[in-house]
Amino acid sequence: MEKPLDRTRASVESRVRDVLIGASLEKVTYAITYWELVFLAQHDVALMAAEILLPDQESTEEESAQAVKVGSLLLRLTNKSRVVAVDVQSSGNMIVSFSGGESIRFLAQVPSVDWTWSIDTKGFRFVCDGALE
Repeated sequence: MEKPLDRTRASVESRVRDVLIGASLEKVTYAITYWELVFLAQHDVALMAAEILLPDQESTEEESAQAVKVGSLLLRLTNKSRVVAVDVQSSGNMIVSFSGGESIRFLAQVPSVDWTWSIDTKGFRFVCDGALE
C-alpha cells in the first residue's frame, strides 16, 4: 500500500525540487482554462496550472494579456533553460526560477477552480488546491 503524501509545505517543496531542479522545459501547451508544461529530467514531468503569472504580474490583469506575456517567456525558455530553484510558499503559490534569471509563479488561489496546479512524474503526483500546512 502506498504511503499518503505529507502535505506540509516543506515536504511538498522538497519533492518538487527533487523532480524539477535541473530539468529543462520541453513543451508548452495553453488552453483557455489551463497551462501544461512538460519538463525533461530523469523522467518526463508534467506540470499543469490553472494560472501562471510572471513574478511582477497581478492576477487582476486582463487574462489574454497575462497569457501573452507568460507564453512569450515560456517559448523563449523552451529547450534553452534549466530549472535552478523552486519556492513553494505556505500560501501554496509556487515560484520556479530558470538558469537565465527568469521566473514564473503558479497561483494557489484561483477563482472558480477546484485545483490550481499539479505535478506528475514517475513515482510522484501532487495536486495543489490551496494553502499548504
